[in-house]
Amino acid sequence: MPSLFYYPKINAPRSVIDQAVLYWDSLVTVAPPGPVKSFLDRRMRQVHEAGLYTRLEADHWPQWSDAKRSFDLLWRLMKQIPPDDLIFGLDADEFMYEEKLSYALLVELFHRGLIRKVPGGGRGRVKASTALQLCLISTAARDIAGAARDRGQSILYPHTDIQAAHALAHLPVDHEVDSGLDPGRSQPGRPVLSLEVEIGGLLPVPDHEVAVQDLIVFRERYSDERRRLITAVDRLVGDLRQHHDHPRAVLAAIRQELERALADLEHAGRSARLTWRRRSLTISIALASAYAGQKLFPEAGWFLGAVSGTAINIATNTTRPTNSSMANDVSYLHRVRSALART
Repeated sequence: MPSLFYYPKINAPRSVIDQAVLYWDSLVTVAPPGPVKSFLDRRMRQVHEAGLYTRLEADHWPQWSDAKRSFDLLWRLMKQIPPDDLIFGLDADEFMYEEKLSYALLVELFHRGLIRKVPGGGRGRVKASTALQLCLISTAARDIAGAARDRGQSILYPHTDIQAAHALAHLPVDHEVDSGLDPGRSQPGRPVLSLEVEIGGLLPVPDHEVAVQDLIVFRERYSDERRRLITAVDRLVGDLRQHHDHPRAVLAAIRQELERALADLEHAGRSARLTWRRRSLTISIALASAYAGQKLFPEAGWFLGAVSGTAINIATNTTRPTNSSMANDVSYLHRVRSALART
C-alpha cells in the first residue's frame, strides 16, 4: 500500500497520525539526518518506534538536472507572498534544518538574503521565516513524491492540513518556463486539469484521542478490514483518474465494494470500542496535460453520489504539473475542523 507523506512540518498533527496508522503503510515526513528524538514529538516517536515512520531526506530536491525549473518556480510562487513575510525576524521558532534542502538551493537562498546561519545555534540550523519554510517544502512536496515514484522507491501520497501549503503545492505559475525539459514533459507554466473529490466520509478516524499504541493494536487485529477499505478507496481514485468523464459510472461500479468495506471497518471499530468521526478530506487528482483546456464540472462542486449515507462531491480545478511521470499524482487536504454530515 502507499505511504502518507505529510508536509510541510516534521511532526504531523493527531488527525493525520490517526489516519496514517489506520490506513497507510507508513507515515513519511521530510526531516534532517540524526537521532529522531531530536526532532520528533511524543506521538511521532511512538509511530517511529512501531516501525511506521519513515524519514525522508530531501537533499535530492531539486536535482541538478532540474534546478533551473525548480528555482524559477520557487521565485514565481514567492511573488504571491508579501515580501516582508519572507524575511526572517527575531522569533526563536523561525529556523529550519539546512539538511532538508539541497546544497544548490541553500546557496541560492543565502545569496538572496532569505536565510542565514543561526548565531550560536549549532551545526545544521538556519534562520528562515515561517512563510519561506512553508513555500519551500510545499512547493517541493509533489515533486519529491513524484521523484520517489520515478525511482521505484515507493508510492507517496502528499497530505497536509494547512490550506496555504496545499495551495502552494498546486498553484500554477503565470507562464511557460524554458527549463530545457523534454518537449513531451509537462512544464510548470502549463496548468493541467485536476479533480477535487471529497472522500473524507470513506476514511473515518476516531472521534476522540486514542493512544497510538491502541491504534496500532487495532491496525494489526483488523488488518484485513482496513486494507479492504483503503484498497477500495484507492481503486475509486484510480478509476476517476482514468475515466474522469464518467464519474458517476465509476462510483456506481464500486459503491457496493466501498459500502461493504466501510461497514466492516466501522463494525470492527465498535468491537474495539472506537467511536468514529468522518472528517473532511479532499483529494486532488491531476489529469493528463491534454485535458488542460477542458472544464468538466463546476468549480464550486456538485453531488457525485452517496456511500453509506455520506455525500461524495466533485469539482474541477487546475493544478501545476510535477516534473515526473504524472502517474498517481494525487494529494490530500485535511480540514481537521470540519466534520461531514450524513445525507
